[in-house]
Amino acid sequence: MRGGHVRLVNDFNPRSAVDAQFSLPFVVAMAVTREPLGPGMFSEARLFDPVVRDLLGRIALDQDAEAEALFFNEQRLRFSVAITLKSGASVQREIEFPRDQKRLGWTGVETKFRTLAGSLLPAAQVERAISTVRALDRLETLAPLIESVCAASGPGPFPIGP
Repeated sequence: MRGGHVRLVNDFNPRSAVDAQFSLPFVVAMAVTREPLGPGMFSEARLFDPVVRDLLGRIALDQDAEAEALFFNEQRLRFSVAITLKSGASVQREIEFPRDQKRLGWTGVETKFRTLAGSLLPAAQVERAISTVRALDRLETLAPLIESVCAASGPGPFPIGP
């Protein structure tokens, strides 16, 4: 894989969920194994899965000065990925964000939030948070927003304002 700033996220031996979140090789291994995007991909089971560990040793990251300049000058991310199959054939793809990605839009943001928050909060609370964000311009304080995204075991109440 080639891209800009890869030296900042080149942990080939993540030992915790936080390490894995900042490890490009780990995220690539998750993509190769078709792990669904979400908090589950950072579980201990996935983190120490022998298949994942084997893949981490097969991934190479190369710095791309052009991609770094593109990000610095135009805030565009560009990565090139080449995968060599067991047959010897190579599959290559270059991606550039945001050009290769459709705009997420509100429905996409809701879907992503449901995916990421769904393992942390009850479904009703996730939906309440989404409804609260929809009404954000009508809230007098941020208390309803904060309460809607905090786990029940967290601190509360949340006084906001004077």
